[in-house]
Amino acid sequence: MKRSFFPFLIFGSLFGLAANAEQVSLSRTSPVDLSVATPFFEIKGTGDRQNPVRWKLDSAFTGDTLFARFRLRYSADSIDTTMDGDGEFFVFWMDQLEGVETSGHSGGVPNVGIHVDKEGKNRFMVRYAAQGEAFGPDLKGDREFTVVARLEKSVSGTDKPFDELSLWVDPNPDKPADPDAVCKSESALSTISWVGFSTARKTETGDRILVGDVFVADQWTKLFGGDGEPQLSEIPKPPAYTPPEPPSRIVEVDPPPEVVPGDHWSFQPLQRPSVPKPTAQHWVRTPVDAFIAGKQEENGLAPSPPADNSDLTRRVSLVLTGLPPEQIIPSAEVDEYAEQLLRATAYGERWGRHWLDVARWAESNGHQHNRNRDHAWRYRDWVVQSLIEDKPFDQFLREQIAGDEIEPFDPNHIVATGFLAAARYSGNELDKTIQRNDILVDITNTTAKAFLGLTMECAQCHDHFFDPVTQWDYFQFMSFFAKGQPGDLILLESDPKAKKLIENRWGLFERSRSRLTESRRQRGDPEPVLVSPESVPGGMTAAEKRAFLGIESGLASLPKTWGYYSPVTSPHNLEFAPTAMRWPLPFQKESLETVAVRFLDRGDVYSPGPVAEPRWPQAFGETDAETVSEKPRLALADWLTSPDHPLTARVWVNRIWQGHFGTGLVATSGDFGIAGSEPSHPQLLDWLASELIDSGWSTRHIHRLILQSNTFRQSSEFSAENAARDPDNALLWRWKPRRLEAEAIRDSALAVAGSIDLQVGGKSVPTTESEESLRRSLYLHQRRDNLPHQQMLFDSANAVTSCSKRLTSTVGLQPLWMMNSPFMQQRAIELASRIKADISPEDGPDTAVRRLVQQTLLREATPEEISGLSSLIRESSLAEAATVLLNTNEFLYIP
Repeated sequence: MKRSFFPFLIFGSLFGLAANAEQVSLSRTSPVDLSVATPFFEIKGTGDRQNPVRWKLDSAFTGDTLFARFRLRYSADSIDTTMDGDGEFFVFWMDQLEGVETSGHSGGVPNVGIHVDKEGKNRFMVRYAAQGEAFGPDLKGDREFTVVARLEKSVSGTDKPFDELSLWVDPNPDKPADPDAVCKSESALSTISWVGFSTARKTETGDRILVGDVFVADQWTKLFGGDGEPQLSEIPKPPAYTPPEPPSRIVEVDPPPEVVPGDHWSFQPLQRPSVPKPTAQHWVRTPVDAFIAGKQEENGLAPSPPADNSDLTRRVSLVLTGLPPEQIIPSAEVDEYAEQLLRATAYGERWGRHWLDVARWAESNGHQHNRNRDHAWRYRDWVVQSLIEDKPFDQFLREQIAGDEIEPFDPNHIVATGFLAAARYSGNELDKTIQRNDILVDITNTTAKAFLGLTMECAQCHDHFFDPVTQWDYFQFMSFFAKGQPGDLILLESDPKAKKLIENRWGLFERSRSRLTESRRQRGDPEPVLVSPESVPGGMTAAEKRAFLGIESGLASLPKTWGYYSPVTSPHNLEFAPTAMRWPLPFQKESLETVAVRFLDRGDVYSPGPVAEPRWPQAFGETDAETVSEKPRLALADWLTSPDHPLTARVWVNRIWQGHFGTGLVATSGDFGIAGSEPSHPQLLDWLASELIDSGWSTRHIHRLILQSNTFRQSSEFSAENAARDPDNALLWRWKPRRLEAEAIRDSALAVAGSIDLQVGGKSVPTTESEESLRRSLYLHQRRDNLPHQQMLFDSANAVTSCSKRLTSTVGLQPLWMMNSPFMQQRAIELASRIKADISPEDGPDTAVRRLVQQTLLREATPEEISGLSSLIRESSLAEAATVLLNTNEFLYIP
């Protein structure tokens, strides 16, 4: 163990290695080239005095100042105190003589280590003798400490004593003048030739102490490599990727069978039908009405009269924005009002939430550890902005499926891949085959349901029972996504700073994790699943930790998004930011190049068959293998948005229709297959799909056609004659009121109370603050398995699988929350205060009721309401009257 700059201080051979000290084989070097320092040893107590490890310096040291450094880790279950034992004792000594295995190395010999203070606490200490101990910080188990000692002569001279001993625990290299403890002795040694570790009676047989990386120098700076900070060039690279072994057993399966689409309506080519000419031409405001009136006339139905201005204003506002209007809009101005709302932020927020249900979006990984995705909010904001801008739906689709494959580079395209990346991700899964397959299954199922309206998940284990989708189709469709994976992506292309920071961060992190893992293995713990990412920085040296925190700070300043990226198929050079997951998927390009989707017999990852190449389902025609080879997901997106595709446009316009009326023209909006519902108005569906494509895939255009129609503007007036012919209102002879979704209920209460915070976008409100937040519900943190309470109470999507249509339940807890929750009680108080501010102090309860009903329900109060609510105000309070109105069906339903 030679060190050229200070030869007389370098350790010679390891002389002492007692039976209770075992050399630990660790790849454990400092980040500042201390690889020549001592190895690591696990020292076990004997219940008596023992010197298990000791070294002789190459030559005796008689200079004025000597520094020593070592690392120490105590197993937490080894530590006892005077409350449950006799405490701990363990020291590093510096002596002129070696002594024997049971020598005390005390009485003027400098000791640095652990002992019990007068209060019974185990603390770091320095001493020359038992009577003169000076104490530093407390000892903590399962944590690595860097310990530095300085032995100094107050009077220079080779024969003068080392009469001052100082201690630093996890020192700051820049502050050598700030020791944690100092002790002095006039009868100290003047020469140091040996160093070692000692245990004593307090060190029990079950104790496990890891020590090593011992280094001695004559200058403070030499302990830390000059300036005390790791040089980036000295930080190791992340471990190289080792490709997995190919499957040992390939199951023989039949080749893909020939499939024909059959005659099911949704698989037929899209053809633009002619607009009907019903008898009631006076009722037709848009072509939508012509199709609806034609069906009604065929079945002997008559439409309901128009809704009044109050109901229509509320309907338009609640449907488009999820917020109640401030004033009644005259019927002649409703078209203009709707046009304004279609360009409003509130519209993007409302309809963005609809799409996030389909995208099963959330801000955590799901599964057992369910770690947060701190940058997933960018995708939510991208969806909102895309809808406000009326991004053409074909582009909306293309960016979500293949944003990283689109040229030229645009950070927003990467953000859009949050659709794919919204898949659940088990970062605690050690089996990489299962881990990757689970993600790809999620992406395959969601993509098929969102854009094709197909239940492709039914073909994962066998051919689909109903639709012309084979199991081969399933895995070939999955193969489009095989070369990419989710993660936090740096939104900068070919950025050398980001690349270097990430390499350095992983280097330091993996070094520390390796040390912790090896330490646990040496203690007999199971495999390294117990080493959590949060614990790794605690195992770093002080210098490593400072460098690590600096790197983390640099990374935090870079723009990131939770997205989906393939370094294999993307033309852009992006970086995966470090993750807090325990066992993330390998992210290197060489790793993803080896990924291949195989046909899985019965869907079992341990029964792999032949490789499945990227192909769309055979029922929709042949796939050009050359087209899909270079940028497979972009080829898939182009196929999905081709004008002759039979499903994509139909599925999207049906979702738009559902957003207006509560039910789509195809009631099963996530299943256009044989087991799904037949369309109530097939020609209208195809006409709207054709209009979507011909308008440049404009979602806003479809909105206008619906909003301006008399079909949308009907009242909810009941007709017994119509109900006898069409009891389910499938042919839309009346408006069917429906309850607002969870988010719109909460947002509406905030709006009428005048307390809503309309801040747009940005990081979500933390879960711990969601109950008190005044922001729109869209911006409350969406943590899987812990979604906001009110959101789940009122039938929110679960963010686990794609949700095409929410259920609507009626349970006792809902009105209890509406009446008694602190949130709603506070809204009632605020609403009452708002009403009081609008009327004069001389006005009585009747005036307050009129203003309250107008503010809450956007209409005049009835005499019965004035009488009843005025009595309630006199007997109780205006806030109680506000609570009553906030709990009415009229407030909670779209009229």
